[in-house]
Amino acid sequence: MTARSVIINPACRINRIRKLPTAGRVLVNNGQSVTTNDVIAEIQIPEKHQELDVANALGLSVQNAVRKIHIKPGDLVHTGDVIAHKGGLITKSVTSPVDGRVVDISSARVLIEYGSQSINVKAGFSGLVKEVIPGYGAIVSTAGALLQGVWGNGRVAEGLMICLARDRVDELSPEWMDMSLRGSIVFGGPCLRMDTLRRAAEISLRGLIVSGIEPDLLTQAGNMPFPIISLVGLGRATYDEHTFKIISSMEKCVACVNACTWNHCSGSRPEVIIPTLDKTHNTELMEDVEYQVGQLVRILQSPYLWETARIKKLIRDARLYPGGIVAQSAICVLENGEEIVQPLVNLEVIL
Repeated sequence: MTARSVIINPACRINRIRKLPTAGRVLVNNGQSVTTNDVIAEIQIPEKHQELDVANALGLSVQNAVRKIHIKPGDLVHTGDVIAHKGGLITKSVTSPVDGRVVDISSARVLIEYGSQSINVKAGFSGLVKEVIPGYGAIVSTAGALLQGVWGNGRVAEGLMICLARDRVDELSPEWMDMSLRGSIVFGGPCLRMDTLRRAAEISLRGLIVSGIEPDLLTQAGNMPFPIISLVGLGRATYDEHTFKIISSMEKCVACVNACTWNHCSGSRPEVIIPTLDKTHNTELMEDVEYQVGQLVRILQSPYLWETARIKKLIRDARLYPGGIVAQSAICVLENGEEIVQPLVNLEVIL
């Protein structure tokens, strides 16, 4: 059975594809060093479209109006340029109301695209361009710690990592944040109050990483000018021992925060990367894994929610649970040595 998985790893090789949705211009080269906010590739796409009904404007049938059109798809037009003209005793013309490009002509209707907006993809962390994808982007690579989360507000930043989590369960308090944290990436416990977000904005944090975030705060968090990631879950989610130990050991390291939306189709998810100068970390993690004995797992259901355990044994036959649910299961050993039985669907493998 394919396992749910999350990467919480202190030392691994990290490769990420940074790619445009459609062909554009790539701005990097193979082997080039990049930082978190460096643009890998960009494209200009039209913002608006204007349709001109030539037949109606000239007072002609569609068949006759088509013969009066003087432009073709792909032509650039400027405001006032003649699109179509009818001569005779009473002349009429159709002119372009905008600067743009003709994209389609159908049934004497001319479609012009105009205005533009820039779409770009950023590196998301400091590393090297491993491979350029012509016209679309590149694969960026580095070695270091990788912490994947469950929710992000779509922003990217890099800064010095400061851990305010005194233990793995304490709520992040606004009273703990002062101006000495300005420009830092702050790690803390669950964020449960709007005052905490306001304080983070007041002191201009570079980024905020929490174990959990109150669902009622998601809209406000999404509007914050700095990246916010929830690493474990929503509400009063707390760090497990494995994650907390890694975070505590990375104090004052440079953290690259990519708070992208978790896309289950593409596999991209919000993550924190802490690059290292140690180039010996060459193990590339396989994210598609099967449940196996010995794996470290995070439990996703009460009463052991967010605790970690090791799989001791996979149970061959499906097990019947209260409520009539039948599921494949495993015997797991908690950190305190207690053995429990859990459905595999409640286990997330930590890579």
